[in-house]
Amino acid sequence: MRLLVTGIGAAAMLVFTGVAASATSYDDAVGDANTPADLSVITASESGGSVLVAVDVANFRALPASSSLTLWFDTDANPGTGNADGREALVRYGADGTIGLQLWSGTQLVDRPPAGISASFADGRLSLSAPMSTLGIAGSFGLLVVSAREQPAGNGEFVSLDVAPDAGLMSYPGSGIGTLRDATGDHESAPDLGNVAVNDSPDGWVSVAIGIPNAAALPRAPLVGISVDADDDARTGDSGADLAITTLGDEIVADRWSERAKSWVPVDNARVRVTRSNGSVTVGVHSTELGASPRFGFAVLAAGVIGNSFTGVDVAPDGTPFYRYAFQNRPRVRIVAGRVATTPARPRPGRRLAVGARVTRSDTGAAPRSGAVTCRVAIDGKRTAGVGLYAGGRASCAFGLPRSARRVSGTIVLRADGVTTSIPFSIRPR
Repeated sequence: MRLLVTGIGAAAMLVFTGVAASATSYDDAVGDANTPADLSVITASESGGSVLVAVDVANFRALPASSSLTLWFDTDANPGTGNADGREALVRYGADGTIGLQLWSGTQLVDRPPAGISASFADGRLSLSAPMSTLGIAGSFGLLVVSAREQPAGNGEFVSLDVAPDAGLMSYPGSGIGTLRDATGDHESAPDLGNVAVNDSPDGWVSVAIGIPNAAALPRAPLVGISVDADDDARTGDSGADLAITTLGDEIVADRWSERAKSWVPVDNARVRVTRSNGSVTVGVHSTELGASPRFGFAVLAAGVIGNSFTGVDVAPDGTPFYRYAFQNRPRVRIVAGRVATTPARPRPGRRLAVGARVTRSDTGAAPRSGAVTCRVAIDGKRTAGVGLYAGGRASCAFGLPRSARRVSGTIVLRADGVTTSIPFSIRPR
């Protein structure tokens, strides 16, 4: 099963070893995870022609930003009327103090002015008063309360929830006081990222240790993803990201951005590994997966998981795309060019000519995975435009040869895996 979160694939657990250098640490704000208000007690009553509802939450004294409490009313206690769920009214209270009202029009719920409705949240309790005439309540009614918290992640948004009651509606008989107790701890808890420490070892492994202070309180192990700007170049990849690794339970998936396909593709036999302990997840990735750049960027995402769905999330860093890390133990990697050759093998004036060479990395002997070529070409001392291409481990420049051409010289400039190399050439067409 492949799991994808904001373009990041899934990953499995292996043991991380190696002698590490001193770590570089980054801190994410503790408490900014997407955990919603945990509903505990709901009390309903009627007084002076108004419905009074109190909603107590177990985990917050003040509602976090981007949170809301929504009260759904089956105003006539008849599941056969209203919308598909039998409800005719909702009142939404936002963390910023705003109050919204929607009423059933006969075909749909539509926005209405919240006339006469007042609400406030203080010391862990929402207190709401709404005229029965405004909601359309004449006597008994049903009530459902939904706690929600939203958090942006990549180009999307995650919403975590708590609902009371867990099934059906709380029934209020139309007089006296009705009380519902919801189990605490049944909300969609979100992992809360804390300290992130990075180091690299002489054997080429890079360790990213991710602290999750509330891991022990989560109902399930969190999904943790790392998005990597491997070549330290924001102009390449998917919004700068070239490599993605995700861990979830015993699953492991690595994906690499394909510039040609404009999509993420799986990496077979990727050199990545992960170990978990109480309160942290440590992901290891070998430097050969990161290219040859002396520095890389990375971002971390932790998500709560329920079934095959992702609930609350926390992302780091906040406000910028990536943390930046410079290698401490890495020898300088070069791109090595082979013999320059032409296509066709015998250049002829008046025809198109391609000049190129195969290239390899000095550390692995393998060709760079991707690259960009700039051409600097002069024909008989005059600059000429060329088209650069990197494909199949070969960097080349193509251009047209005038019939009068006697000497061609230039440089193939290749930027691959974060390293720039220049390949000079000189040709005399026959």
